[in-house]
Amino acid sequence: MDVPSNSIENFINEQLVRWKETKAKRDKNLEAHKPVITISSEPGSGGESQLAPGLARKLEFDLFKRDIIKEISDSAHISAKIMETIGKDRLADVSEHITKVIADRFLWPDLYLEHLMKVIGIIGKHGNAVIVGRGVNFIIPPEERLSIRIVAPLNIRVQNTARALKMQHPDAQRRVLNHESERRAFIRKSFNADASDPNNYDLVINTQGMNIESSINAISDFWTSDYNLKNKTWLPDGK
Repeated sequence: MDVPSNSIENFINEQLVRWKETKAKRDKNLEAHKPVITISSEPGSGGESQLAPGLARKLEFDLFKRDIIKEISDSAHISAKIMETIGKDRLADVSEHITKVIADRFLWPDLYLEHLMKVIGIIGKHGNAVIVGRGVNFIIPPEERLSIRIVAPLNIRVQNTARALKMQHPDAQRRVLNHESERRAFIRKSFNADASDPNNYDLVINTQGMNIESSINAISDFWTSDYNLKNKTWLPDGK
């Protein structure tokens, strides 16, 4: 679901209630834990503005956009609420995985990045969510997420941006290229990785040849198929 217009904190308060209700259902075996879906998208491809919200609605998942993640990480008060939603053992699992990511990628993260990674790790532990941007596919363990990259040719992305923001073509192109450069730089600096490398994702979709609705349906079908998320392999005979 989308962020309420009043404030990020209200959104988080509502999210805490949903997590509590979900935990109660799981404790009674009324609802299964589902991993998260991470969305990385090229600016103007429609991944963040259209596909992620539509996918979250179709799967009845919570939606965490990049602005929400940033606001949570920037606010010690809101982050504290998030930290309190999981037990010490699961928090230890998050911290252990973050330590492994830092070691495996030869990172020298600052306090903000470590805090960001912990916030995203906790959201990942709750599952049942679509999370957009901020390098989430590099933070959440592969067996706990389906990572998707949404792309489109530059001219298509510029056209989409110009139309959505009612901008002239040159302005839209500058905006797209600037945002793309900033995102790539963030991923390179934070995770020593190339955001555009398809090897970093489980599924890559080009919205030039597949519209948003078809993309959402394809991901939903993939999500409910016999794909083994833990081993990243197809299960034999649907087992």
